[in-house]
Order: sequence, then C-alpha cells, then structure tokens
Amino acid sequence: MAWGGETGPRARAVAGAIAAAGRRAATSDLAHRADRLREILAAWAIAEVAPGRLLPWLAVAFGFGAVLYLDADTEPRLWAAAGAAAVTIVLAFTARQRPIAFPLIAGVAGIAAGFAVSTAQTARIAHPVLRAPVGSAAVTGYVERREGRERTDRITVHVTSLKARRIDGRPWRLVIAGDLFDFMSVVVPGSPALPARSADERRFGLARGVKAGVPRIRAICENHQPLLAEMVKFAAAGHSIDIVVGNHDVELLEKEVVAEFERHLQAAGADDRAMSRIRVVPWF
Repeated sequence: MAWGGETGPRARAVAGAIAAAGRRAATSDLAHRADRLREILAAWAIAEVAPGRLLPWLAVAFGFGAVLYLDADTEPRLWAAAGAAAVTIVLAFTARQRPIAFPLIAGVAGIAAGFAVSTAQTARIAHPVLRAPVGSAAVTGYVERREGRERTDRITVHVTSLKARRIDGRPWRLVIAGDLFDFMSVVVPGSPALPARSADERRFGLARGVKAGVPRIRAICENHQPLLAEMVKFAAAGHSIDIVVGNHDVELLEKEVVAEFERHLQAAGADDRAMSRIRVVPWF
C-alpha cells in the first residue's frame, strides 16, 4: 500500500513480480521471433542453392571478386591470384556432393576467379608507358576548333610536335581511345547504288551500317588528308598508332570500312612498314 507517496513492501513485491513476468514474456517472444527468422533464412538458403538457382550467385561472386581487385592497395601477383582461383575451384569440385560445403566453397571460388581474371586482364594490357610517368613534355600546335557549351568549352587541338623523354629511346605508341572519326555527322544521301529504304533515310540520309560506312569513311578521309599525312609521317618514323573503335565510328569493326581507310592511308604515302604500325583495334 502507498500512503503519502511512500511504497510499501507488498506493493514493491507485486511490482517486481509483474516486471519479472513481463521480462519472461518478452524473452519468450524474442526467442520465438528469432526461431522464426532462422526458419525463414534457412528456407531462403535452401531455395537459393537448389538446382538451377546457384549459377546467378556465382556471377555475383565473380563481380565481387573484381570489386575486391579494384579496391586493392597494390597490384597483386598474377601467380598468386591464379593459384588461389585454381585451388578453390578444385575444392569446389571435390565438395560437389556436400549440400552445405559446396555452395560456400563455390562462392569463394567465384570471388577468387573474379579477382584472378581482373589481375590477368591488367597483366595482358600492361605496357611500359603505363608505368613510366612523364615529368614534363613540350607540346606545340594550335586550336583547330572551339565549341561553346553551357558549363565549359570544348576545344580541338591540332598537335604539331611533342617533345618529351622517351623510355630508353624506344618509339612512341599513340593510342586514340575511341571516336577518332565521327560517322554520325556524315550524311550519305541515297543513290541508285545505295537506295534509301525509308522516309527517314530519304530525308536525313542513309542509316549507319557497313554499306553506308564505306562512303562515310571515304568522305572523312578526303576532307582530312592533312591528318592522314601526319599519321603516315608518324608511323614512317618508327612509331605506332592504335585506333580504338568507339561508338561514333563503330563501323571500323567491319573489314570493308577498314580496307577503305587503309586505301586512303596508302594514297597518303604509307608503305608496308608504316601500314603495319597503324592498327584499328576493338574496345574489348
């Protein structure tokens, strides 16, 4: 009983009993919820490792391995990454009859495979230029075109000379990382040889493709002969040029278009040695 704001022993005992019962009920309810959560997670896990459901998770594990490679502080050794992938793949194969161990080891093997493939890809495209910084270089030329934009301007620079220290006197390797040519801006009207097949083609010119790509690269080369002459001069001096195909000049993936481009290079004075140093390469 409480009197004048004071609590008696019996009231405290009753309150303690009620609180203890509440704690027991809460504990029992929490345990029930935990058991239910474990059952749900177990059901999900069994469903995901069922036949036909495990393969997508291997792709996720492979991508996670690639992310781990990108997050590495230093470049890993290829032999170590490949060895780890091979070991985990062998372990996954030996554990294929174990319902619990196999999905776990297969996931680890997927991560190791993604890490190893990323390491191998970096080793495949390695080049001395990528590892040797240029302290200073003198570039001369002029601004060929300037495009005003809302936030910043875009300029096209015509480089006439580049003076920098070369590694052991070795030749330069110029990599043009996509979109050297803008096929999208070249309009090819329909003709008896290449008729327009739709109202849009009759109005805007032929759609992109192999057949229209040949006259497009021809028009580009005929209007940029000084550029071809400089490329031939660069290659004749012993240097190499890699033209990476981009989305604006994806037609260069077709041999007919490349053959037309090479014909114009030869017309610009390229001999067999210079032609061998000018390559068109895909992005991947």
